[in-house]
Amino acid sequence: IGYEILFGPLLISDLDSCIILNKSGTDFIFSDEPVIFYNRRFNNIGFGTTGLQSPGLQIFCPITKNLMLLLYDANFYHLYSRKIVKTDSTNDIDAINKLQFFNAYENIFFANDTEIDYIKNLHSEVEFLIENKGNKMEMISVDRKCDNSRLFCFSTPGINYNIDLSFMDIMPLTINQLPRARSKEIIKLSNEDSYKPAHF
Repeated sequence: IGYEILFGPLLISDLDSCIILNKSGTDFIFSDEPVIFYNRRFNNIGFGTTGLQSPGLQIFCPITKNLMLLLYDANFYHLYSRKIVKTDSTNDIDAINKLQFFNAYENIFFANDTEIDYIKNLHSEVEFLIENKGNKMEMISVDRKCDNSRLFCFSTPGINYNIDLSFMDIMPLTINQLPRARSKEIIKLSNEDSYKPAHF
């Protein structure tokens, strides 16, 4: 975990970002583990795809009930608006909200008691897909001799659920073999002794 904190900002610095502005009337919900590491392009392909340098990575980070930060690999996703995406689609919000059930440790949080029935219905639609996997964190290493190089494959178990969003297209796969990391340059920099991330 220490390496994730120290090197995380560097390892996701190549991701594009945008704000999702929720105009649907249905609030974003969040859990006790609210930041979702997800990979729609390579979901459920048999190994971890949510490492900090994994190709196709998406990071959903709720800010308020109407705002969400999305970080994404622009090599595999095309957004109709690059910086601010406005959606009034309840299907979009429902799909994103369902991800919180997969990531939650114990609790789901929401703004209004009037949403309880909505939360229960949403959960019932994905409950059979959710597995209790205990510790959500997996460490996949391609270089056992160097702790830093393990980090880019730091991963969580895959989410057994695919979402389609109206404002995002999945780019066709034009490569024969999936690369292990998005940026060899960033991996190299994270492994250099000269790179000294700030300590908190």
